[in-house]
Formats: sequence, C-alpha cells, structure tokens
Amino acid sequence: MTDGCPSADPQLRVRAWDAPTRIFHWLLATLVLIAWASWRYSEALGDTTLALHRWNGHTVLVLIVFRLLWGLVGSSTARFAAWLWWPSTAMAYAVRLLRGETPLYLSHNPLGSYMILALLGVVGAQAVLGLFKALVFGAIFALGGKLL
Repeated sequence: MTDGCPSADPQLRVRAWDAPTRIFHWLLATLVLIAWASWRYSEALGDTTLALHRWNGHTVLVLIVFRLLWGLVGSSTARFAAWLWWPSTAMAYAVRLLRGETPLYLSHNPLGSYMILALLGVVGAQAVLGLFKALVFGAIFALGGKLL
C-alpha cells in the first residue's frame, strides 16, 4: 500500500473510519446540499417560510454537536487526538509535499486536519447564524412585519 493504490488483498486493508463517523460525513454532505436546495428552490417547493431549511439547519447543528462529542469519546481514529496536529507539523508536512514526498497517515494528514476544523467551523457558524436570523425575522413576522 505504499504506492497509494488500494490493496487487492482484503487482509491488508484498514478501515480508518468507524460507522458513526462515516454516517456523519455522508449526512453532513447531504444536509449541506439540502440546505442550499431548500433555500434556492423554496418558492418552487411551496415553502416560503423556509421551514425545511430551518429544520435542516437544526439537524446540521445536532450533527456537529454529535461529532464534537464523538471526537472526545469515539473510536481511536475518530478522536481529535488522532488527527489534530501542531501547526509546525502541518508546515513540515506541506514542505514534504512540495518536495514530492507523500507521507501516509491512517487518519487525516496534518493539512487535512486544519481543513476539517475550518469546514466544521464554517458550517457550524452558518447554522448558528441561521438560528439568530430565524429568531429575529420570526419576531418581526409575528409583529406583522413592523420593526420595533
């Protein structure tokens, strides 16, 4: 497995992610797509109040909280300790990549770990900001559309 190709021998294969982590990955990707579609096509779907979009955002928040908890108590490769790297390690990895070396990691590589943190942070911030927007605009609609 040193050439980066999957091994034909099943005994040499290693599953890096457990089932809860895999399910989280696919659900988050699906929910991000549904969030975009439920916003973009809300009128065509007959959902002018964006109820589907809001429920989708709530589900994203639940997923992110689950992933944070699973990162503390989950399997060995799902834990943050397995793939959170010091910035100096990430820089050394980047230098090795520029030299053409491709060190292998069972979990995320050092640069990939920072991308995962950025992704979780941006998606989580988007969902939290959506909560505040829903609260503010929900209050405005409840008052008949008049601002206080």
